[in-house]
Formats: sequence, C-alpha cells, structure tokens
Amino acid sequence: MTEYTQLIPQNIDLEEDETIDTPITTTSGRTTLIPMEDPPHGRHLGLYSTIVLFVGRMIGSGIFATPGGIFKDINGDVSMFLIVWIIGASIAMSGLSVYLELGSLLPRSGATKVFLEYLFPWPKYYASFIFGIFNVLFNISSGNALIFGQYSRYALGLENDEIKARNLALGLLVFTLIAHGTSRRLGLWIQNFIGGLKLFLVGLMILITFYVIIIPTSITGIENNLRSDILFKAPQLGKHSLSIVSSVVLRTIYSFGGWTTPHMVQNEIKNPIQTLKIAAPLSMLIVVLTYVSLNLSYLIVIPSKEILKSGELIGAILFEKLFGPILGRKILSSIIAISAASNLLVVVYADSLLIQSIAREGFLPFSNIISSNYPNGTPILALFINVSISIGVLFLPQNGDIYNYIVSMQVYPNQLFHAVLCIGIYKARHRFPQIKAPIRSPHIAVLFCFVSSVVIFAAPFSSPSTLVQSYSFGGIILFGLATVYWFVRVKFLPWLGGYKIARQNVYLDHDGLRIKKWTKVYK
Repeated sequence: MTEYTQLIPQNIDLEEDETIDTPITTTSGRTTLIPMEDPPHGRHLGLYSTIVLFVGRMIGSGIFATPGGIFKDINGDVSMFLIVWIIGASIAMSGLSVYLELGSLLPRSGATKVFLEYLFPWPKYYASFIFGIFNVLFNISSGNALIFGQYSRYALGLENDEIKARNLALGLLVFTLIAHGTSRRLGLWIQNFIGGLKLFLVGLMILITFYVIIIPTSITGIENNLRSDILFKAPQLGKHSLSIVSSVVLRTIYSFGGWTTPHMVQNEIKNPIQTLKIAAPLSMLIVVLTYVSLNLSYLIVIPSKEILKSGELIGAILFEKLFGPILGRKILSSIIAISAASNLLVVVYADSLLIQSIAREGFLPFSNIISSNYPNGTPILALFINVSISIGVLFLPQNGDIYNYIVSMQVYPNQLFHAVLCIGIYKARHRFPQIKAPIRSPHIAVLFCFVSSVVIFAAPFSSPSTLVQSYSFGGIILFGLATVYWFVRVKFLPWLGGYKIARQNVYLDHDGLRIKKWTKVYK
C-alpha cells in the first residue's frame, strides 16, 4: 500500500466529511443519520413562516406564463391539458415526499447538495463536482426576467416585440445585481417591499378563481367556454408524442418548483422535522388547489382559439377579460410583472448564496474570491456570475418560444438528481435498517418519483425537434464536462504529480468566512 507524508502543519483544521460510510453509534430511538446543527444566530422560522416560504417560492410567474404554451403544444386538447397538470402536481408531490424523508434523516441546510454528498461519497468528491457545476451554470433567472419583460410590455401597451421584452428583462437583471451587490440591507428591503405585492397577488388569484368557478354565470355574466362535452372528452393520446408530453410536463414541474427551498435553509427552521411534516403537505395542497382552479378559470373565461395564441400572456388576457383594459391590462398585468420581479430578486439572491456555498468547497476556479463577501458584505462575484449567465441565456439565438426553452433547460437536468436520490433512499434504508426516518416516504411515492424522472430525462432523445434535443443534449454535455473536470482534478493530476488530495479549513482574511482549501499530500 502506498504511503504518503502529510506535508501540512499539524495544527491545520482538516475537513472530515460525514457520509453514509461514516460509522455511527446507534442509540435507542435514534431517527437521524447525522445530528442537527444550530446556526450561530438561532432558528427563527416557525410553522407560519415555513408555509409562507413554501407558498411564496412556489407561486411565481410559471402559472401565469406556462399554461398558454402547454395548451398550444398539445393542440388545444382540454382533457390532456388538465392531465399534464395533474401529472406535474403528482411528480412534485412525490419529489417532496422523497425530500421530506431525506431531510428528516439528514437535518442540515443544503437540500440536494447535502443529500448527494452524504449518500454517494464515492467516487470521492464526484457528487460535489457534478451538482456544484450544474447549479453554477443552470440555476438561471432568465425565465422570471423574461416574464417581467413580457408583462411590462403588455401593461405599457407596447407592440408584441420579443426584443423589447428581452431588453426590459435585461434591465431588471442589471437592477437586481446592483441592488443586491451594493448592500445586503438595500437588496433585502427592496425584495421584501415587492414581496408584499406578491402576497396581494396570491390572495387575488384565490378570489378570482372563486368568482369564476363558484359564482353562477347568471350573476357574473361570464360566458362559459368550458362545456361539459369538452371537459369530459377523452384525451387524444395517440396524437401526442412522448417527447412532447415530457416537454410540457417539465413546464408544469417548473410552475410547482420551489418546494426544495425550505430544505435549503433547514437549519433556520424551529423544530424542523415536525414543522416540515405539517408545513410541506399543507403548502403543496394550497398550491395544487390554486393551480387547478386557476387553470379551470383560463378554460372557462378564454376561448380555446385565444389560449392557443396567448403564449406567456394568458394571465394578462384573463385579467383583461374579467376587469377590462384599464384595471385588467394595465394594473393587474403590472402586478404580475412585479410578482415576477419579486421572484427574481429572491431567486438571484438565493442562487448566489448557493454558488458561494459551492465555491467554499474549494474545487471551482477562484473559489476564495467567489466565496468572499468583500468589500460590501455581499456575495458580489457570485451575484455577477448568476446574473451574467442569465443574461447570456436570455439572448440565446432561438426562433420564438425562448421562455419554454429556458424553462426546459433549467428543469430538465434536475430530473437526474431526483432519480438518483430515490435510489439513495433505499440505499440508506438498507444500510441502516435500525434507524427509522421520522418522515417516511411511501414506496409508491419513491417509485413514482424515480420512474417519472427517468422517463422525463430519457423522452427528449426520441424527439425529432432540434429545440427539444438541444436542451436535453445540453444537459448531458454539461454532466460529461463536469465528469472530465472531476477526473482531471481529482484523479489524473494527483496521479501525474504523485500526490493525493486532502481538504483543510481556512478562513478568509477580509470577512473571516470559512472555506475548504485543497491541499496536496505527497508520497
């Protein structure tokens, strides 16, 4: 066996990673694989705050933007339209069930990153590389920015020009970078202020769906375009290819996206396991009922021919038909635009913190600079990376449907992570049969999550569409490049240089943040 000499000072704090292979001491009644860790500033998110975090993050621009494109892609098949939304909701609920079990076994902030690193430590550092590089490059905010541009253009009465929408989206991205990059306090103040309007919009959605679906048409005067013969007509399954169905389901999944967010900040939640056990299913129920009722409202109020032409503006068309050109088109469309801006402010900041967290693992180029909050106390370089990539994706040369392309490209690779984590659940159950997860996912939920994720991941390769293939092959190429980078950094260069890799904890000079530095240990 090759012997190595540790050529680093003995007082350096070496990083010891907890993984599924780390021996644990089983005690009576133990239910977690790693102990909880409290943040220095304590836990401050209770049940209500956690529900708000779920609902506020999940209800974004997707429900106002994706239904029109989905309806068009399935050729106006009403039954199929409702079915794909039910499929998307079912996948989201099964995925949430998987995360609840893993989050109760591994009660730490970080969600997917923590789960992958613990359950799949071999090949060493591989999970960190793949997930880290994917999130740096694919956690983009172009979708919300584009919806802001589209609805702002519509509210202002500008002509239907995609370039104008992109330019407005560009302005919002630059504003977000300046707001969050200048001062943490300023960025959060703007974010919270706009978030108040977001809560108003959620309440308005509930009232609108109640008004359209429950109140008789004799009182509302709304012409019902959803007759029973259309609603209960059998879906035309033979006319929809697997790749098209998987593509539209990806967009419904995007609309339900955000249910992983509370797991990313699990250290901040009071009594996290019990709180998530109540907050997660309740929040998902609220969102599912809201989305189903709002989609029914679209079908009732807007004729099918108009839905086919609506694109990302279906929400604005609904409001205009219900409240007229002034209140509906200008005011409520502006509120949707502001809601998209609110989501973007939250997402950009959260994703920049995730990029910063990934950089602290030490394997990215210039990790110490990206990790730093110097000089303004903000993750300025991580913010710049996220916004720059989002701007680049926003201006990709596409022939229309750029929003759908962005959504598919962002959501598609995540299906592979979800499938792998389903395997991870059974790996943990087999490895530690004596430890029962406080929140246990039913077998049917785990299997459904795994099968649906695999099918969605594989389906685009059967499509003749260049657009569909571009985002699927793009995801595969990214995984391949990340694998090559991992192999060169972790295997080839150490073999060539005659050393192995260890990691040590170091502290940045300017802000005192702890990061992991890769250290060479020579023979």
